[in-house]
Amino acid sequence: VQVDTAETPSLLWIEDSPSFEARHFKEWIAGTGGRLAIRSRVSRNRFHYEFHNMERFELQRLSSEVLKRFDLVVVGQRAWNGLSEPERQVLIEASEIRALGLLFRARSGIGLADGEGWPFGFTSEEVAESEGLQVRVAGLGTEQTPTLDTGPFELLLERGMEPIFEDQSGRVVAAARPLGAGTVGITLMDKTYPWVLGGHGETYSQLWSDLVEVVARPRDSPVWRIPPGPVMVDEPLPLSLELTSGAPVPAAVFGTISGPFADLPLRQDPRRPNRWTGTVWPAETGWHRLSTAGSKLDLYVDEAGSWPAWQQARKERATKLAS
Repeated sequence: VQVDTAETPSLLWIEDSPSFEARHFKEWIAGTGGRLAIRSRVSRNRFHYEFHNMERFELQRLSSEVLKRFDLVVVGQRAWNGLSEPERQVLIEASEIRALGLLFRARSGIGLADGEGWPFGFTSEEVAESEGLQVRVAGLGTEQTPTLDTGPFELLLERGMEPIFEDQSGRVVAAARPLGAGTVGITLMDKTYPWVLGGHGETYSQLWSDLVEVVARPRDSPVWRIPPGPVMVDEPLPLSLELTSGAPVPAAVFGTISGPFADLPLRQDPRRPNRWTGTVWPAETGWHRLSTAGSKLDLYVDEAGSWPAWQQARKERATKLAS
């Protein structure tokens, strides 16, 4: 999948100790021109701070005024557990009231299998597979892309949750759900920097671009969203278009990149008025485009039946949700 380059949100990264993950993330963000602040704990009451493409400011204590500077907070599991109750509450309120995005990095499923350690109803189950799971990133990555170790876990979806990423067998490894005016997300991929070290920077960039896009405070321009995993001929593709508050009803089209394009009917989500949904049925393989004023999304359509394991996993998950 390819998306338009757009303004990068302002991000806050909170971790329990300095990490290679933060190091490579800041290099990626700085390369995009994005704004980033990092708070890393170095001892019980001391933190290390970094500010990239933004002025320094007091960050020892999270407050409502501090969080107004950001569109997304990325917080590790141990860092979340180490926050004071007032800090947790101010994060939740900023999401519920001002649409601040919250993205949690789980440590290989720890705290999820037993239902402890994570808020907002995110849970997982252990699966009888190898310790490393190969993550498919919305059509990117090859057999040479290094495996990301998430541990033998799969996120469980409940009504209202949306998958962000799955592996090649359809197991959910990142998901999101609404939290008031904002969105909260979780990812089991807490160490993604091996992709950069292995020369797969494009795949790394797409993964983090998609995570940020889904969870961060909505930007001013429209945003297309499609489910994770492959797109296939003659298979329904549900989609959505996120608009800013008060934006007019969108006019959208779909077709192959070379044309022709057909009008795409969209219907308003009664629970989220700024969200419009629809479905397309691609009729041929190759590159296609979803387009509306101010935003487009290019996607590749594979042959029907080219992902049998993924299709079977999707059917099983749909059955589980319907039961």
